[in-house]
Amino acid sequence: MKRKVLTLRGTEKVILDELGPTPIQIFSYEDNDLTKGWQIKEAYVWLSSMRLDFGSGTGQFLMQSALHTDTGLNYGAWGEWGAFDNRIIGWNNQSANERAGNFASNTGSSFITQTKMLVDPDHVICRDLFLSSQINRLLG
Repeated sequence: MKRKVLTLRGTEKVILDELGPTPIQIFSYEDNDLTKGWQIKEAYVWLSSMRLDFGSGTGQFLMQSALHTDTGLNYGAWGEWGAFDNRIIGWNNQSANERAGNFASNTGSSFITQTKMLVDPDHVICRDLFLSSQINRLLG
């Protein structure tokens, strides 16, 4: 069987310091046919309007994102989206420094290194795919 490639793109507003974000449904297949499935080859997440949303100041922000196949993740605290939850198939953590000169810079690694998600190679998506993100700002 020939495999096809599907590219998904989008933008979603994430509220700073929100611990209970609503998962974004980015894919859905409504059928009982479990012989059809999809795999994520690569996924990237990044902030598209850093300075507009954060304003000016100095400090650091941290963003945590997860690709998952079901809702109901634990949003109560940071670091709860671990490999122990088999509904999560992709992870990303990134940080940036804020500067008073109205810009933000990555902390210690390139844009591609920070934005690429770690994706579990042994997953199959049969129904839904969600993206959840949390952003925390640490003032300097």
